[in-house]
Amino acid sequence: MATLNSPTITSELVDLVEAMRQAQRHYDKLINDRDSNFGQHQLRRAEQARNAAQQKVDVWLVSYHIDLKKYVQAFEPKGTDELPGLYLSE
Repeated sequence: MATLNSPTITSELVDLVEAMRQAQRHYDKLINDRDSNFGQHQLRRAEQARNAAQQKVDVWLVSYHIDLKKYVQAFEPKGTDELPGLYLSE
């Protein structure tokens, strides 16, 4: 049986969060800066970039939680009537 590696926070998450924060700051600057001269198209693009970055972070987090759940279930103590392995519950 192959052993599962413990899920860890990687630099990929850090990069995704940094990109998300930059997109959020850019969008907020467009919305809140009174001296900014922007069009609706530019605002829509900034909003789409912000939402896309947030979705990437959310997908990463869901994937991490699934891997963590599998890891914990595989290595938690089993009862005497259970076989070693992975038991998935919904």
